[in-house]
Amino acid sequence: MNIEHLYYFIVIADNKSINKAAQKLFISQQHLSRVVIAFEKNLNTQLLERTSSGIELTKDGEIFLRYAEKIVTDYREMQSYFYLKSLPTLEHS
Repeated sequence: MNIEHLYYFIVIADNKSINKAAQKLFISQQHLSRVVIAFEKNLNTQLLERTSSGIELTKDGEIFLRYAEKIVTDYREMQSYFYLKSLPTLEHS
């Protein structure tokens, strides 16, 4: 698993469609489908219910989404911390 793929899952859940998420992320629908399949294989559970109108999260998908959101948020906060720490300090005269 990687942070980028967790973000992909969040976008899929927000859009309730792999196709719409792929368009927003500027990647192929096939790639997103492979990411979801890899998550499902790795976790040995189904995360999405595919329907004629898009997708719905399973109960495990909802739990996975909460973890993904927390991990992505924490990762972004960590990046911000170290980015800001690396900036030169401003000295006032």
